[in-house]
Amino acid sequence: MNLFFIRALRAAKLDASLFDEVMADTKARTQAIIVVFLYGAAVAYGIFGRGGVAMINSAIFMTLIGWYIWAFSVYIIGARMFPESRTTADRKAFMRAMAFASSPGWLCLLGLVPGLGITVWVGASVWMIVATVVAVKKALNYSSTYRAAGITVVCWILSTLFQGLMYIIIFSAFGVSKSQF
Repeated sequence: MNLFFIRALRAAKLDASLFDEVMADTKARTQAIIVVFLYGAAVAYGIFGRGGVAMINSAIFMTLIGWYIWAFSVYIIGARMFPESRTTADRKAFMRAMAFASSPGWLCLLGLVPGLGITVWVGASVWMIVATVVAVKKALNYSSTYRAAGITVVCWILSTLFQGLMYIIIFSAFGVSKSQF
């Protein structure tokens, strides 16, 4: 477990060699899944924790779906639609790198402190985007940081819009209002 936290910290520190390491380590799949689930839980409890059990469970589910949409769309666009000449694409290795790039999202748990929710979410999101740019550049063998950043940001925006729509639909179905935040 110590290796797990060291890897998550290295990803948060934007250590590019970490992404090569987890892409090469096929046994890191379980660790990658845990990183993403902890991210989903941090968002759910930190940002939506005051809304009750239904809201927390819905937020975990929607955050995980949103993360997957982001990661998979970055893979499809980066590896299939706009590859560079050196781009190699191993989907499973790519997803492990993307998973570890979400470790800065654990900071969303600090949203439990009243008044910090949106600020923490924005800061953690920017940090995750930067970590993802590093991961995408390594995972797809890009020489251009701008290409990695462009694809990452466009896919993040699409994922965030989809997630926002899901939050509106699901929370309105449960009768959750803004006053519960």
